[in-house]
Amino acid sequence: MKALRRRGANLIEGSLDVVAMLDENTFVTGGDSGAISLWHKSRKKPIFTQHLAHGVDEQQQQQQQDALNPCWITALATLPLSDMFVSGSWDGWVRVWKLVRDKRQSFELVNAIKVPGFVNSIDLFEDHESKGRGDTKVLSVEPNNVCMVLGIGQEPRMGRWARTKETRNHVRVITLRPYWVKKKQVQEEGA
Repeated sequence: MKALRRRGANLIEGSLDVVAMLDENTFVTGGDSGAISLWHKSRKKPIFTQHLAHGVDEQQQQQQQDALNPCWITALATLPLSDMFVSGSWDGWVRVWKLVRDKRQSFELVNAIKVPGFVNSIDLFEDHESKGRGDTKVLSVEPNNVCMVLGIGQEPRMGRWARTKETRNHVRVITLRPYWVKKKQVQEEGA
């Protein structure tokens, strides 16, 4: 952020458009400045802010050389009571973020999934499959997959400020598997 200000770039803090709760004390926000902020309910200011979380709009940047036009945050979703959240914009990527374990004072990018178009909504939920036969459910310590449902459009949900013609309005479902499941499967196959 300081490097951007040294170059003369002005980032104007506008409105907060999306809010998602991580737990009963912590939540994240995103807005038209392209920043994602981590908040605690007992603080008046964010604990941590990731500026330009989805980069800048390349097309508008070429047209307007002096202004910095960030891709604003159009969607946020969290897996309740976890340290993971997902953000969407129109930069072509859905980004998966994770709180830093030590202090829960910041977050870091874990993964990015290519999704063309405006990500207008995101919903996350755990995929609870029954592990037993019939109505019998077996308790398992295996982690559940996380399903991510994306509402993708050609335009932002609240207006027609921009348009991407290379995509259609649709819903996309993506299954996220915990990383340690893949490691365990590789170890079992190698043994």
